Amino acid sequence: MELKHAWTPEHAHVISGLKTLLAKGGFVIEDTFFSNYTDRDYMYFQQGIFSQMRHAGKEQDPVHSWEQMLNSAFLSSRHHKKDQLSLFRIMLVQSLIYLFSQDKNAANFERYDNLCDFLLNDEPKISCCNHWNYYGKQREWQEKNHIPWVPVDQLVVRLQPDFMECLRQKDIAKLRFMLDFLSNPGEKPKNISFYLLNQEEYALLPLFGDPSKHFAKVKPTHLKCLWFNCLDRTEEEKAFSRAVFPLLKFHIPWQELHKAKRLSHKLDIMLDNGISPDCKVYSGNRINISLDKYLLFLDEIREELAPVVRETFTLRDDLAASEKYVLRISNQA
Repeated sequence: MELKHAWTPEHAHVISGLKTLLAKGGFVIEDTFFSNYTDRDYMYFQQGIFSQMRHAGKEQDPVHSWEQMLNSAFLSSRHHKKDQLSLFRIMLVQSLIYLFSQDKNAANFERYDNLCDFLLNDEPKISCCNHWNYYGKQREWQEKNHIPWVPVDQLVVRLQPDFMECLRQKDIAKLRFMLDFLSNPGEKPKNISFYLLNQEEYALLPLFGDPSKHFAKVKPTHLKCLWFNCLDRTEEEKAFSRAVFPLLKFHIPWQELHKAKRLSHKLDIMLDNGISPDCKVYSGNRINISLDKYLLFLDEIREELAPVVRETFTLRDDLAASEKYVLRISNQA
Protein backbone atom coordinates (compact mmCIF):
# COMPACT_ATOMS: atom_id res chain seq x y z
CA MET A 1 0.00 0.00 0.00
CA GLU A 2 1.37 3.40 -0.99
CA LEU A 3 1.42 5.94 1.85
CA LYS A 4 1.41 9.73 1.59
CA HIS A 5 4.48 10.39 3.72
CA ALA A 6 7.93 8.88 4.24
CA TRP A 7 8.10 6.16 6.94
CA THR A 8 10.51 3.38 7.81
CA PRO A 9 9.48 -0.05 6.44
CA GLU A 10 8.46 -1.15 9.95
CA HIS A 11 6.32 1.93 10.48
CA ALA A 12 4.82 1.70 7.01
CA HIS A 13 3.77 -1.90 7.76
CA VAL A 14 1.91 -0.85 10.93
CA ILE A 15 0.18 2.13 9.28
CA SER A 16 -0.78 0.17 6.18
CA GLY A 17 -2.17 -2.65 8.30
CA LEU A 18 -4.18 -0.20 10.40
CA LYS A 19 -5.60 1.47 7.28
CA THR A 20 -6.60 -1.88 5.79
CA LEU A 21 -8.38 -3.06 8.92
CA LEU A 22 -10.13 0.25 9.55
CA ALA A 23 -11.32 0.27 5.94
CA LYS A 24 -13.29 -2.92 6.62
CA GLY A 25 -15.63 -0.87 8.76
CA GLY A 26 -17.68 -1.87 11.76
CA PHE A 27 -15.78 0.36 14.14
CA VAL A 28 -17.40 3.08 16.19
CA ILE A 29 -16.33 5.84 18.55
CA GLU A 30 -19.33 7.41 20.20
CA ASP A 31 -18.37 8.42 23.73
CA THR A 32 -15.38 9.24 25.91
CA PHE A 33 -15.57 6.04 27.97
CA PHE A 34 -12.39 4.10 27.44
CA SER A 35 -9.94 1.57 28.88
CA ASN A 36 -12.59 -0.74 30.27
CA TYR A 37 -12.17 -4.40 31.12
CA THR A 38 -13.10 -5.46 27.61
CA ASP A 39 -9.93 -3.76 26.35
CA ARG A 40 -7.92 -5.82 28.81
CA ASP A 41 -9.67 -9.03 27.75
CA TYR A 42 -8.55 -8.44 24.19
CA MET A 43 -5.03 -7.44 25.22
CA TYR A 44 -4.65 -10.69 27.21
CA PHE A 45 -6.00 -12.53 24.19
CA GLN A 46 -3.43 -10.69 22.07
CA GLN A 47 -0.62 -11.83 24.37
CA GLY A 48 -1.65 -15.41 23.64
CA ILE A 49 -1.38 -14.71 19.92
CA PHE A 50 2.10 -13.21 20.40
CA SER A 51 3.11 -16.27 22.43
CA GLN A 52 2.03 -18.57 19.60
CA MET A 53 4.05 -16.47 17.15
CA ARG A 54 7.17 -16.73 19.34
CA HIS A 55 6.82 -20.50 19.62
CA ALA A 56 6.54 -20.67 15.82
CA GLY A 57 9.77 -18.66 15.51
CA LYS A 58 8.02 -15.61 14.08
CA GLU A 59 8.51 -11.96 14.99
CA GLN A 60 5.84 -10.20 17.05
CA ASP A 61 3.58 -8.55 14.48
CA PRO A 62 0.84 -6.25 15.82
CA VAL A 63 -1.02 -6.21 12.50
CA HIS A 64 -1.26 -10.00 12.50
CA SER A 65 -2.56 -9.96 16.09
CA TRP A 66 -5.24 -7.40 15.18
CA GLU A 67 -6.33 -9.56 12.23
CA GLN A 68 -6.50 -12.62 14.48
CA MET A 69 -8.63 -10.79 17.04
CA LEU A 70 -10.98 -9.45 14.38
CA ASN A 71 -11.46 -12.87 12.83
CA SER A 72 -11.64 -14.84 16.06
CA ALA A 73 -14.55 -16.86 17.42
CA PHE A 74 -13.94 -14.90 20.64
CA LEU A 75 -15.23 -11.77 18.94
CA SER A 76 -17.97 -13.55 16.99
CA SER A 77 -19.41 -14.98 20.20
CA ARG A 78 -19.64 -11.63 22.01
CA HIS A 79 -19.90 -9.08 19.24
CA HIS A 80 -21.42 -5.76 20.25
CA LYS A 81 -20.46 -2.09 20.40
CA LYS A 82 -18.28 -2.48 23.47
CA ASP A 83 -16.12 -4.95 21.59
CA GLN A 84 -15.98 -2.69 18.56
CA LEU A 85 -14.81 0.19 20.75
CA SER A 86 -12.16 -1.98 22.39
CA LEU A 87 -10.72 -3.23 19.12
CA PHE A 88 -10.72 0.28 17.62
CA ARG A 89 -8.90 1.67 20.64
CA ILE A 90 -6.38 -1.15 20.77
CA MET A 91 -5.42 -0.80 17.12
CA LEU A 92 -5.20 2.99 17.28
CA VAL A 93 -3.28 3.20 20.55
CA GLN A 94 -0.94 0.35 19.76
CA SER A 95 -0.12 1.95 16.42
CA LEU A 96 1.23 4.95 18.33
CA ILE A 97 3.17 2.65 20.65
CA TYR A 98 4.81 0.77 17.78
CA LEU A 99 5.57 3.98 15.92
CA PHE A 100 6.85 6.14 18.76
CA SER A 101 8.35 3.95 21.49
CA GLN A 102 11.63 2.09 21.38
CA ASP A 103 10.62 -0.94 23.45
CA LYS A 104 7.31 -1.56 21.56
CA ASN A 105 5.76 -2.71 24.84
CA ALA A 106 2.06 -2.59 23.98
CA ALA A 107 0.99 -4.71 26.95
CA ASN A 108 1.64 -2.02 29.58
CA PHE A 109 -1.81 -1.01 30.83
CA GLU A 110 -0.68 2.34 32.27
CA ARG A 111 0.88 3.26 28.95
CA TYR A 112 -2.27 2.16 27.14
CA ASP A 113 -4.57 4.11 29.49
CA ASN A 114 -2.53 7.31 29.16
CA LEU A 115 -2.61 7.17 25.37
CA CYS A 116 -6.36 6.48 25.40
CA ASP A 117 -6.72 9.58 27.56
CA PHE A 118 -4.60 11.56 25.09
CA LEU A 119 -6.69 10.48 22.09
CA LEU A 120 -10.22 10.23 23.42
CA ASN A 121 -10.78 12.30 26.55
CA ASP A 122 -12.70 15.44 25.56
CA GLU A 123 -12.34 17.17 28.94
CA PRO A 124 -9.87 20.11 28.80
CA LYS A 125 -6.92 19.46 31.13
CA ILE A 126 -6.08 23.15 31.47
CA SER A 127 -7.99 25.52 33.73
CA CYS A 128 -7.75 28.85 35.53
CA CYS A 129 -10.99 28.70 37.46
CA ASN A 130 -11.21 29.22 41.21
CA HIS A 131 -14.84 28.15 41.39
CA TRP A 132 -15.84 24.54 40.97
CA ASN A 133 -19.43 25.39 39.96
CA TYR A 134 -18.82 26.35 36.33
CA TYR A 135 -20.88 23.63 34.63
CA GLY A 136 -23.68 25.98 33.59
CA LYS A 137 -21.18 28.17 31.77
CA GLN A 138 -19.54 25.10 30.28
CA ARG A 139 -22.81 23.78 28.82
CA GLU A 140 -23.79 27.19 27.48
CA TRP A 141 -20.41 27.74 25.84
CA GLN A 142 -20.27 24.26 24.28
CA GLU A 143 -23.78 24.56 22.86
CA LYS A 144 -22.77 27.84 21.25
CA ASN A 145 -19.34 26.83 19.94
CA HIS A 146 -19.63 23.03 19.65
CA ILE A 147 -16.29 22.47 21.39
CA PRO A 148 -15.24 22.10 25.05
CA TRP A 149 -14.85 25.26 27.12
CA VAL A 150 -11.57 25.88 28.92
CA PRO A 151 -12.68 26.76 32.48
CA VAL A 152 -11.53 30.28 33.37
CA ASP A 153 -12.65 33.01 35.74
CA GLN A 154 -13.62 36.35 34.29
CA LEU A 155 -11.28 39.29 34.72
CA VAL A 156 -12.22 41.69 37.50
CA VAL A 157 -13.73 44.92 36.09
CA ARG A 158 -13.71 48.15 38.12
CA LEU A 159 -15.81 50.87 36.50
CA GLN A 160 -18.36 53.45 37.61
CA PRO A 161 -22.05 52.60 37.03
CA ASP A 162 -22.46 54.97 34.06
CA PHE A 163 -19.56 53.33 32.20
CA MET A 164 -20.87 49.86 33.04
CA GLU A 165 -24.32 50.75 31.76
CA CYS A 166 -22.87 51.95 28.44
CA LEU A 167 -21.03 48.65 28.12
CA ARG A 168 -24.13 46.62 28.87
CA GLN A 169 -26.06 48.61 26.28
CA LYS A 170 -23.14 48.34 23.83
CA ASP A 171 -23.31 52.10 23.34
CA ILE A 172 -19.73 52.35 22.14
CA ALA A 173 -20.09 55.86 20.67
CA LYS A 174 -21.22 57.28 24.01
CA LEU A 175 -18.53 55.35 25.84
CA ARG A 176 -15.77 56.79 23.67
CA PHE A 177 -17.24 60.28 24.03
CA MET A 178 -17.16 59.89 27.82
CA LEU A 179 -13.53 58.82 27.69
CA ASP A 180 -12.58 61.71 25.40
CA PHE A 181 -14.24 64.13 27.80
CA LEU A 182 -11.93 63.03 30.62
CA SER A 183 -8.60 64.83 31.02
CA ASN A 184 -7.15 61.66 32.57
CA PRO A 185 -9.00 58.42 31.76
CA GLY A 186 -6.68 56.46 34.07
CA GLU A 187 -7.33 52.72 33.98
CA LYS A 188 -10.80 53.00 32.48
CA PRO A 189 -9.70 51.86 28.98
CA LYS A 190 -8.02 48.83 30.56
CA ASN A 191 -11.12 47.93 32.57
CA ILE A 192 -13.32 48.42 29.51
CA SER A 193 -11.02 46.01 27.66
CA PHE A 194 -11.33 43.52 30.54
CA TYR A 195 -15.12 43.67 30.27
CA LEU A 196 -15.05 43.24 26.49
CA LEU A 197 -12.73 40.24 26.75
CA ASN A 198 -14.98 38.65 29.37
CA GLN A 199 -17.85 39.06 26.89
CA GLU A 200 -15.69 37.79 23.97
CA GLU A 201 -16.23 41.07 22.10
CA TYR A 202 -12.92 40.82 20.25
CA ALA A 203 -13.89 43.23 17.43
CA LEU A 204 -14.37 46.08 19.92
CA LEU A 205 -11.09 45.67 21.79
CA PRO A 206 -8.90 47.76 19.41
CA LEU A 207 -11.25 50.75 19.87
CA PHE A 208 -9.90 51.20 23.39
CA GLY A 209 -6.18 50.82 22.88
CA ASP A 210 -3.52 48.19 22.39
CA PRO A 211 -4.65 44.87 23.95
CA SER A 212 -1.04 43.86 24.59
CA LYS A 213 -0.69 46.87 26.93
CA HIS A 214 -4.05 46.44 28.66
CA PHE A 215 -3.46 42.74 29.43
CA ALA A 216 0.26 42.93 30.18
CA LYS A 217 -0.26 42.60 33.95
CA VAL A 218 -2.81 39.80 33.79
CA LYS A 219 -1.37 36.57 35.17
CA PRO A 220 -0.05 34.63 32.13
CA THR A 221 -1.82 31.39 33.12
CA HIS A 222 -5.12 33.28 33.40
CA LEU A 223 -4.64 35.13 30.12
CA LYS A 224 -3.66 31.89 28.40
CA CYS A 225 -6.98 30.26 29.28
CA LEU A 226 -8.86 33.31 27.97
CA TRP A 227 -6.68 33.07 24.84
CA PHE A 228 -7.58 29.39 24.41
CA ASN A 229 -11.26 30.33 24.35
CA CYS A 230 -10.67 32.77 21.50
CA LEU A 231 -11.16 30.41 18.57
CA ASP A 232 -9.52 32.47 15.80
CA ARG A 233 -12.53 32.08 13.51
CA THR A 234 -12.63 35.74 12.48
CA GLU A 235 -9.97 38.30 11.61
CA GLU A 236 -10.78 40.19 14.83
CA GLU A 237 -10.21 37.06 16.90
CA LYS A 238 -6.95 36.37 15.09
CA ALA A 239 -5.83 39.96 15.70
CA PHE A 240 -6.45 39.57 19.45
CA SER A 241 -4.60 36.23 19.52
CA ARG A 242 -1.59 37.74 17.76
CA ALA A 243 -1.56 40.82 20.00
CA VAL A 244 -1.41 38.96 23.31
CA PHE A 245 0.64 35.93 22.23
CA PRO A 246 3.94 37.51 23.42
CA LEU A 247 2.44 37.81 26.92
CA LEU A 248 1.85 34.06 27.23
CA LYS A 249 4.37 31.63 28.67
CA PHE A 250 4.41 28.14 27.17
CA HIS A 251 6.55 25.43 28.75
CA ILE A 252 5.42 22.48 26.63
CA PRO A 253 3.47 24.33 23.92
CA TRP A 254 1.93 21.56 21.81
CA GLN A 255 1.09 19.48 24.86
CA GLU A 256 -0.60 22.45 26.50
CA LEU A 257 -2.51 23.17 23.31
CA HIS A 258 -3.67 19.57 23.02
CA LYS A 259 -4.72 19.47 26.67
CA ALA A 260 -6.83 22.58 26.02
CA LYS A 261 -8.43 20.86 22.97
CA ARG A 262 -7.40 23.74 20.70
CA LEU A 263 -4.92 22.10 18.34
CA SER A 264 -6.73 22.98 15.12
CA HIS A 265 -7.77 26.48 16.23
CA LYS A 266 -4.35 27.65 17.42
CA LEU A 267 -2.06 25.67 15.11
CA ASP A 268 -1.29 28.50 12.70
CA ILE A 269 -0.52 31.18 15.27
CA MET A 270 1.82 28.84 17.15
CA LEU A 271 3.70 27.93 13.98
CA ASP A 272 3.75 31.58 12.87
CA ASN A 273 5.43 32.46 16.17
CA GLY A 274 8.20 29.92 15.74
CA ILE A 275 6.94 26.99 17.82
CA SER A 276 8.67 24.03 16.16
CA PRO A 277 6.47 21.15 14.92
CA ASP A 278 9.29 18.85 16.06
CA CYS A 279 8.39 19.60 19.69
CA LYS A 280 6.43 16.90 21.48
CA VAL A 281 2.65 16.78 21.49
CA TYR A 282 2.77 13.73 23.80
CA SER A 283 5.43 12.49 26.19
CA GLY A 284 5.12 9.79 28.81
CA ASN A 285 6.01 6.19 29.66
CA ARG A 286 8.97 6.26 27.25
CA ILE A 287 6.78 7.35 24.34
CA ASN A 288 7.63 10.65 22.65
CA ILE A 289 5.47 11.90 19.80
CA SER A 290 6.33 15.08 17.92
CA LEU A 291 3.52 17.23 16.56
CA ASP A 292 4.82 16.74 13.02
CA LYS A 293 4.82 12.93 13.14
CA TYR A 294 1.48 12.77 14.95
CA LEU A 295 -0.30 14.94 12.39
CA LEU A 296 1.30 13.09 9.48
CA PHE A 297 0.18 9.79 11.02
CA LEU A 298 -3.40 11.09 11.29
CA ASP A 299 -3.22 12.27 7.69
CA GLU A 300 -2.43 8.71 6.60
CA ILE A 301 -5.59 7.30 8.21
CA ARG A 302 -7.86 10.32 7.74
CA GLU A 303 -10.17 8.71 5.18
CA GLU A 304 -10.77 5.65 7.37
CA LEU A 305 -10.88 7.49 10.71
CA ALA A 306 -13.02 10.55 9.96
CA PRO A 307 -16.38 8.70 9.57
CA VAL A 308 -16.16 7.12 13.03
CA VAL A 309 -15.13 10.07 15.21
CA ARG A 310 -18.15 12.32 14.81
CA GLU A 311 -18.96 12.20 18.53
CA THR A 312 -15.36 12.37 19.79
CA PHE A 313 -14.17 15.94 19.78
CA THR A 314 -10.47 15.44 20.56
CA LEU A 315 -9.77 13.13 17.64
CA ARG A 316 -11.99 15.20 15.37
CA ASP A 317 -10.04 18.32 16.31
CA ASP A 318 -6.72 16.54 15.83
CA LEU A 319 -7.81 15.43 12.37
CA ALA A 320 -8.72 19.04 11.52
CA ALA A 321 -5.30 20.16 12.74
CA SER A 322 -3.68 17.46 10.61
CA GLU A 323 -5.50 18.70 7.52
CA LYS A 324 -4.42 22.31 8.18
CA TYR A 325 -0.84 21.25 8.84
CA VAL A 326 -0.46 19.13 5.70
CA LEU A 327 -1.93 21.93 3.57
CA ARG A 328 0.43 24.41 5.19
CA ILE A 329 3.60 22.39 4.59
CA SER A 330 2.44 21.59 1.04
CA ASN A 331 2.10 25.32 0.29
CA GLN A 332 5.55 25.95 1.75
CA ALA A 333 7.21 23.22 -0.31
